Amino acid sequence: MKPAFLTFIYGDETYVKFGSKLLSKFKENGYETFVYTEKKDQFNGHNVISYEESTFSYHHKIFAVEKLYDLGYKEILLIDADLIINDDVFFNLLPAIKFEDGISYTRNGLSKNLEEFIGDVNLNSYKELIKKYNLENLNLIKSVWEDIIYFNLNNIDCKKFFDYYHELTDIKHEFDRDIRKSDRFGDQEGYTIVIASKLSKTPIQINKDFRKTSTNIIASNYTYDNDIIKPILSELDIIIPYRKDSEERKLNLLKVIDYYKKHFKDTNFIISEQGTISTIEIDGFDYTFRKKDLPHNQSQCINDGVKLSKKKYVCVIDCDIILLDYYNIYTSLKQMFMDEIDYCLPYTECFDLPDFKIREPWGKKCVGGIFIINREKFIGAGMNDEGFVGWGREDDERHHRLINKGFRFKRMMGYIMHLFHPDQRDIGKTSEINLDRLKEITNDNSYIN
Repeated sequence: MKPAFLTFIYGDETYVKFGSKLLSKFKENGYETFVYTEKKDQFNGHNVISYEESTFSYHHKIFAVEKLYDLGYKEILLIDADLIINDDVFFNLLPAIKFEDGISYTRNGLSKNLEEFIGDVNLNSYKELIKKYNLENLNLIKSVWEDIIYFNLNNIDCKKFFDYYHELTDIKHEFDRDIRKSDRFGDQEGYTIVIASKLSKTPIQINKDFRKTSTNIIASNYTYDNDIIKPILSELDIIIPYRKDSEERKLNLLKVIDYYKKHFKDTNFIISEQGTISTIEIDGFDYTFRKKDLPHNQSQCINDGVKLSKKKYVCVIDCDIILLDYYNIYTSLKQMFMDEIDYCLPYTECFDLPDFKIREPWGKKCVGGIFIINREKFIGAGMNDEGFVGWGREDDERHHRLINKGFRFKRMMGYIMHLFHPDQRDIGKTSEINLDRLKEITNDNSYIN
């Protein structure tokens, strides 16, 4: 028999959207679905447990488990609303897992034990408040990641566990309110779960098969624990097309890689180089090389990187472009995971260095330099047109075609810097050829924004 599925949704619309997709996934796969929320009218087709606590706390999601237990449910799967089932193989593997009595989880939380954690964040007053439980050794108490937990309560009486959990939650909230003066209650509920299970003698353990199955889940967060569940940025490849036609171009590439690697530690990078010889001498990314003399073919260079990628989404960034509002890449990716957009330009203005001149082709905003897109849909639309030579105008044609094909498009407020480099050889000749080709393809309606 399948467990009841439960999630806790509180806060802004992002949680509602991700939580709704999660609930729908489980319902489609035959699970009885429950949502613990204050947004009672937004989840038609699912069982709603009303969240009526006066102050929000992540501790409260275990209260919903108790409510289901009181209703007679003995097996309950709790998953946070901001997690995403990234591969439906999860639903094939889950029924085969043997869950022991009690509470099963996938991994420990903070690396510090409770004694270390108390010392690091000055929780000595909290330590005094829990002394009454005569916990023998706080060094042996480790937190658990409570983002995905399985409760198998068939053969145990959980009343003591829930009673202790309520008491410990009140203590933590008292500390947060009266001592820390915090407006956010209940962080570190993973410690509370472990202490309550210890005091009530409720079995709690890591389930290795559950842990393995959870690798098919990703988090909608910018960063995450990266042990088992990775953030959505791990489903993105950053592709940088490149040709070394000057020393400045090479220096720009190094600056660009350093900048984006600093901000996207969970993301894979692909450099797609085109030239007469390979010139890349750095590590830490995937690489493809096409031997080709000038004129450069930027479209072909981009397409080679897209073909190498195996990820759901790609962000193509010219080797001389710095997106100051780098967080826009993550924001656009979230919207793609919520199935709201297919294609995004994460900026509004482009500035040419060194003089900070605004670049405005046809007196309008740029459409090149950087874009994020659903990779499979981009391939289905023909990717970049390799009939363009050199650099330039291939991005205008791409943008025009994607919009006309019905790609759901969004431009985000932000700024990119175009780093200085000498012009490509024969740039005037190739620019004229490309402009004529663009006008021919678009019937001279070459700009759509």
